[in-house]
Amino acid sequence: MLRLNQIYLGDCINLLKEINDETIDLCVVDPPYFNVCKENWDKFESEEQYLNWCYTWSEEAFRVLKDGGAFYCFGGIGNKNGFIFWNYVQEISKKYTFCSYINWKRFRPKGYKGLHNNWGDCREDIAFFIKGQKPKTFTKQYINEAGLSSTSQKRFKETGVGLACGNIWIDIPEAQLDGGMNRTLIHPSQKPVKLIKRIISASSNEGETVLDFFAGSGTTGIAARELKRAYLLIEKEKQYFNLSKSILNNE
Repeated sequence: MLRLNQIYLGDCINLLKEINDETIDLCVVDPPYFNVCKENWDKFESEEQYLNWCYTWSEEAFRVLKDGGAFYCFGGIGNKNGFIFWNYVQEISKKYTFCSYINWKRFRPKGYKGLHNNWGDCREDIAFFIKGQKPKTFTKQYINEAGLSSTSQKRFKETGVGLACGNIWIDIPEAQLDGGMNRTLIHPSQKPVKLIKRIISASSNEGETVLDFFAGSGTTGIAARELKRAYLLIEKEKQYFNLSKSILNNE
């Protein structure tokens, strides 16, 4: 049995088997996108091999989620292999209940310095599912967006409540641009804490448990702890495991 508020080193499919049925409230994952990053962990021999691997960990995630628990999976419909993510979503929707595609707009397109013959890929997609027919938790989120009426602007200043957040997110910069400056990332697909906090705030409550079995830079653990949730992280790559563990231990 894996203990909460820990990060574990190992293969997610093997370690997920050590989690009891229906003990997780929310699962947030950012898996490899299929031969997009120039890293060994994102190299697969074929689309079939990749999708079968995805289906295996998706089944395990379904098992450990509580009824009504949410499952968020990052993917890239806008990249060169985006159709594969589309195929994945269609297949697991046979078991999970598909709720929405969230489109997160990055401020910079990927590979923006070398764009000459194609549109820049400025989007990341997040597929939102639940286990069962009804989410056990969903708390509406709000954003402050340019163009609010004067009444809404006044309300935002007084209460922090702006527009209800839809499924197109344009207000959160990439992790390396957070704070208005370039930052060194510890992982090539590192996500900003603010992005993960929005997901956790919407689909879990204080004291509940958030699972991320592609932990990478440990962002999900940081966000969960700041929001008073328990977390359970798994990371296969020792380099990122060590970095994430160090960050989590020193936060």
